[in-house]
Amino acid sequence: MSTYSAGMMSVPYLFIETQNTARLLVDGLSVQEAKEKVLSDNLYQMNSAYRAERYFNAIVKRLKALPSDLLPSIAQGDVAQAKLLLVVAIACTDLLFFEFLHQVFRPALNMGSKTLDNADINLFFYQKRRESVLVAGWADSTIRKLRSSFLSVLSGAGLLNRTRAPRTIIPGYLPESIIKQLIDAGLSPYLASVLGDAYVS
Repeated sequence: MSTYSAGMMSVPYLFIETQNTARLLVDGLSVQEAKEKVLSDNLYQMNSAYRAERYFNAIVKRLKALPSDLLPSIAQGDVAQAKLLLVVAIACTDLLFFEFLHQVFRPALNMGSKTLDNADINLFFYQKRRESVLVAGWADSTIRKLRSSFLSVLSGAGLLNRTRAPRTIIPGYLPESIIKQLIDAGLSPYLASVLGDAYVS
């Protein structure tokens, strides 16, 4: 994860698909066997096999970013906690999304803000365009779609009550055992970006 990507526009949150994939892996299937089952049984319920395969590859990449011991938590654990773990996994594999969380969402959590304001979100993308030639070259429509995608992930995970302003922040919770596993795996920055600094101090 060394460069910015606009991939979030085409590979969204995918919680149900991620949960189904995790269940296959927990059941003992190899990645290749899981892919074959996803495609042959159309587990993602998609018209396009190409898109299903693209989603599968992205999902596996996200799952591999987490400690393997947490795979059952996504496959069969508490849904609210599984959704937060998926946000952590996405942050681990998407640099721009991680920086959005770390520079916009995390400070709001740390300050006890009740809302995530448009001004802060827009300032983030403005600054990225100034800092990165790659981001500066993206069309305005790409920025709008990415902004929408980032907010949809947070809303889907239960961290925002809605994607449109005024949007209320809903602090997340993970049990101490899962927090320890993430910290021990060196994922403290990603954990803090989703739950706030208090959880990693």
